[in-house]
Amino acid sequence: MTLTPLSDLDGSAVDWWFIYKLPHATEVRKGDTETESEGAASGGGYDYLYYDPGSEDGLRLSPNRLSGGDDALARTLGQLASAAGAGAGGNAGAEDSSLCWYIYNDEIPGTSHNDEDKGHTKGVVAFDMAAGSGFWLLHSTPRFPVAGHAGFPADEKIYGQTFLCVSFSDYGTLNDIAGMMRQYHVPQIYGFNLPATVSITDDVYGLCHGEEPDEAPASGKIQFTSAAGKSFTCIAKDRRWGRDFWTDLVGPTLGVDLDIESWRRGAVPSDEDSRAGLDVADMSGVDLAALGLDLAWPYTRDHAKWAVSNDPSWVCVADLNRQVSQERRGGGALCFQEQRLWQDLASIDTLPSSGTA
Repeated sequence: MTLTPLSDLDGSAVDWWFIYKLPHATEVRKGDTETESEGAASGGGYDYLYYDPGSEDGLRLSPNRLSGGDDALARTLGQLASAAGAGAGGNAGAEDSSLCWYIYNDEIPGTSHNDEDKGHTKGVVAFDMAAGSGFWLLHSTPRFPVAGHAGFPADEKIYGQTFLCVSFSDYGTLNDIAGMMRQYHVPQIYGFNLPATVSITDDVYGLCHGEEPDEAPASGKIQFTSAAGKSFTCIAKDRRWGRDFWTDLVGPTLGVDLDIESWRRGAVPSDEDSRAGLDVADMSGVDLAALGLDLAWPYTRDHAKWAVSNDPSWVCVADLNRQVSQERRGGGALCFQEQRLWQDLASIDTLPSSGTA
């Protein structure tokens, strides 16, 4: 079967898409006053901003909601929902199947027993070996997806969340992604299917079967292209790396200063890299006025993990928050250059007056 990101507009195939789910509670500005809306103006926590390469109007509020089943997320995951149900908790093992996939989350749906030595990382990787098509969905939502289901969970509607879904068209890319995850992310996998044609020496096999990674540098990156040829850079670190992911790895790797929106609870690292002299700024909140929406919220209502560079136009969507506690967890970020999306995301952030928030 053909596996690819599916459009929010009409369900057609797209090369990649980005979704920013709005939190349940937003603030609605009216003149010089602000009032809190518990979902009335933000679709009950299911509204979202959407962007793909064909979005002529840029990042905009979708007419769909994540609760309706006709959104880009549900459409995309629906392609393998039935297969994922067969493989929940282990290999579906259908030898006549060409569908290779795995799902992972640091918080598994339906259980509170999670391995905190595993990476702070969430997503779905799927590839049809016969059709030569697949996608990587990286997201920030705990306990999602439930194997065999494509719907967004009602108990996760409260916070803002990010989703980035990227197509790819060859098994080598699948194995490269799995190799990076095996080495650095070390994800908590709770469902997978590997066709009989997957070799036991392949990284995707080792990853899904929990084989220990080789000793290697504690951080790294890979670059790959989407099915349509867009370049993506995955930057990752393991639990041994011991420094701030954003300040000391992402910024220096790209050679840029960063504005970062992430979950922040507890101690926050320094906002300056000690070696490269690059700065980061933690956003104090999100304001959609520049997109024509009277909606805003503070960072405390946002579980998203994204960043934009000051210049040039890098966008990063990630697993990891900017917290000291995250230094002990593996994870990564997908970074790419997309001028219009970068421009729109940069226009909606609100920054602290000085230092880190």
